Amino acid sequence: LRTGTEIVPCDGSNFVPLVHVADVASAFAAALTGGPANAVFNIVAESIRNGEYLDSLAARLGVPAPSRDPQAKCPPSHRCSSEAARSALGWSPSTSIYAYDM
Repeated sequence: LRTGTEIVPCDGSNFVPLVHVADVASAFAAALTGGPANAVFNIVAESIRNGEYLDSLAARLGVPAPSRDPQAKCPPSHRCSSEAARSALGWSPSTSIYAYDM
């Protein structure tokens, strides 16, 4: 983003399921120690559109938002929710998707 070379493929409307590695680890531990047998959990901090996320990061860095390439193939969209993990495990993410070293 700082170099201005990031290009958002398509229109940036694809969802990306973002989560910090520490939150994945805590969810995994919670599932192992207290999860019901054969349960499956999606673990995300926030499911956000790729373009929206990159635009927000650019604004936080004080750089221009990345351009879009409408001719580029749209990446897969993964809109997920951690609601099952919240309900069954009492788990919730503790690290923001915007936690990064600027």
